[in-house]
Amino acid sequence: MTNRLVWLASYPKSGNTWVRAILSALSVDSADMFDINAMVGRGGPVSPNEFEDIMGVCWSELSIRERQDLLPEFTAELARGVRGIEYHKTHMKFKWSPSGRPVFDGREGAVAVYIARDPRQVVISHAHFFGTGIAESAEIMNDPNRRTSLGDPEIHESVGRWTDHVTGWIGQNHIPVHVVQYEALKADPYRAVRKILDFVGIDFCADTIESAIAATRFDRLQNLERKEGFNQRSTATDRFFRNGTSDEWREVLTTEQQRQIERDQEAGMRLLGYLTDDPLAIRKLQK
Repeated sequence: MTNRLVWLASYPKSGNTWVRAILSALSVDSADMFDINAMVGRGGPVSPNEFEDIMGVCWSELSIRERQDLLPEFTAELARGVRGIEYHKTHMKFKWSPSGRPVFDGREGAVAVYIARDPRQVVISHAHFFGTGIAESAEIMNDPNRRTSLGDPEIHESVGRWTDHVTGWIGQNHIPVHVVQYEALKADPYRAVRKILDFVGIDFCADTIESAIAATRFDRLQNLERKEGFNQRSTATDRFFRNGTSDEWREVLTTEQQRQIERDQEAGMRLLGYLTDDPLAIRKLQK
């Protein structure tokens, strides 16, 4: 049996939840058994209780710098202790501790699946989720100091700019990373999911994969959210699963808004092929 910690990394509103839904549905016998509120992939790289259990130190007695300096050892211990395949969601940018060690490291067998999405679409999803306007969301996505809260004022993930998030995760060589584009997942979900599973090192038959994909179609996720609620929905919106489209930005954003995002996020967009409407760059990354 393969023991492996898999980081499901992404910039916020890039499709991380959809990927986790599919991976969760792979482990149930039928679509009726899929629980929208019990997905794989605990959020964030660290929780105080887990940190204390693994590191044997009191979270509240450490300074912020001390906590940050212990993060690389914490994630390594987390990877050493997994049994089977264990998924962890993170929106944290690829970063280093104050002493210069990468927070995410593959030396203990950990790998990362990086979910990327066109920032022109991310900005719309972000605006709906957080109840902001397009202009404000675009500014937030271009803020190098952006952080996301994990429910505690002392616990947050450093996210930064969209382009730096993308280039940081894809360009590093400390942990093996497989890049999956939201648009590719939307266009050919079977192929995208199969490539994720091959990278992680687990196998499912074609029927099981197809069943998981069917169980997590957006119309089904929307129905489940209406019936059962969803524990990750923002208070600023009435639903989490909005429409799951990949090119809504062509109609929603003004030409100037499109150009501004393209200027702000140029490096990451070029790396992923978004400025040419040809995902050639990402196909090379995935070979």
